[in-house]
Amino acid sequence: MNPQNSPESTSDSALGEQIVAALEFGPAQRTQEIEPLCLGSLWTETVDCSVSHILGRLDRSGRVSARSLLALMGWRTGEVLTVRSSRGRVLFVRSCSGPEHVRSSRFVVIPVSVRTAAGIEVGELVLISAVPQHDLIIVHSQRVLESMVLEQVRRGPGR
Repeated sequence: MNPQNSPESTSDSALGEQIVAALEFGPAQRTQEIEPLCLGSLWTETVDCSVSHILGRLDRSGRVSARSLLALMGWRTGEVLTVRSSRGRVLFVRSCSGPEHVRSSRFVVIPVSVRTAAGIEVGELVLISAVPQHDLIIVHSQRVLESMVLEQVRRGPGR
């Protein structure tokens, strides 16, 4: 049985689609204020969900080294992906009919049109977050990371 067709996978896939929908804010503009990522409103009950992260630097080809995360996700070269940009973030979701595919087992590759829309530049340090339970990888731009830190500072300690 294909694990993508199991009842658990269908439920996870639906939740993954909710996550992607919650992260889509329309086209990024350099002058827009970046909103902190908040996924808490998606769940009405406790969900066992682990997230793994790595930091990497985007090269001229749009690649970021992410071998360990791709292995964790179980994504293999040639698998089909849907790739979207959203306010300084790039979302990768394994899909049945997306326009992109996993190009390498060593790198996450962000197409030029997507990284331009997300405002991610060559040489930029990015945070890559993998959410295996939802077949989702999120690349956060440096602007998003700075915004998250500033929001935490604004809220104060312990909040």
